[in-house]
Amino acid sequence: MSTRKLGAIASALAVALLGASFMTGNVAAREADKEGSAKPADLAKADNDFGIDQFKRLHKDGENTFISPTSIATAMQMATEGARGETKAELEKALGTADIDTPEAVKGFGAELAKRDGVKLSMANSLWADPDRVTLNDEYVQNMQDYFDSAVKTADFGNPATVKAINDWIAGKTNNLIRDMLKEIPEVAVSYLINAIYFKGDWTVKFDKKKTKEADFHLAGGDTKKVKLMSRNDDIPYSEQDGVQIAKLTYGKDKKNAMWVLLPSEEKGLDQLVKDFDAATFKKWQQRTWEREGTIKLPRFKLHFKKELSDSLKAAGIV
Repeated sequence: MSTRKLGAIASALAVALLGASFMTGNVAAREADKEGSAKPADLAKADNDFGIDQFKRLHKDGENTFISPTSIATAMQMATEGARGETKAELEKALGTADIDTPEAVKGFGAELAKRDGVKLSMANSLWADPDRVTLNDEYVQNMQDYFDSAVKTADFGNPATVKAINDWIAGKTNNLIRDMLKEIPEVAVSYLINAIYFKGDWTVKFDKKKTKEADFHLAGGDTKKVKLMSRNDDIPYSEQDGVQIAKLTYGKDKKNAMWVLLPSEEKGLDQLVKDFDAATFKKWQQRTWEREGTIKLPRFKLHFKKELSDSLKAAGIV
């Protein structure tokens, strides 16, 4: 396995913060008689499809892109439960959840996240509303608490202390890794829907620190950079398909969480990999990957990514 630019698709730590300025007047309650799948697996597939679409829209050549599909989708699903009519249909179409009983699936998904051994994986939701700008339907609030396990808070959006309160909530749910998310609250905002995901885990098979060496790392643009490369030799789920090397690095004792590392060939390149990437292709690659002995070298890295999602959401059909 060579050490060219890595394209890592991973959901590790992120915050999705949605200013729901469309939530004026009374918010529609959940349709209790909606028919649809309540399986967390179906919701996860919809989240992945939506997340990959957002990833491709946000990616810029030569730049790192780091998002959590679940974090973005969950915030949007909370908004969907507070919408009705054409707005609700528009959101469900974009999210791919028209045939899914989203609240029930979200509840099951949250329970599944708790079943992890050797990793800490938690998800937290909150709804913040200015009572002078919006009236929340009681049943909607109850659904947020029952299905999304969401904290529901009211606050004066014109008071700078509210910015601090929201930022403190986010920092608390992400172990202080994400701070000062908001600088100010715009006048058009009437509520905020926030999802925070925190992940911390040990590799199932740890990298030996003594084997970490400085070496050349080849960037997508062709330049070379000296970096600290971790190295590990053992049985690793691996395959080569469609001009891409695929490796799976698991976390925890139960191996339920994993980082999938995708390394395109020089001919394919990272930008073409992103353009060609979709959920069906990724599933095919996963199914055709099996353990084999080999050496993987991975750079130590830290990612910070902050992006306004309005344009990418509009491009996906959410206006």
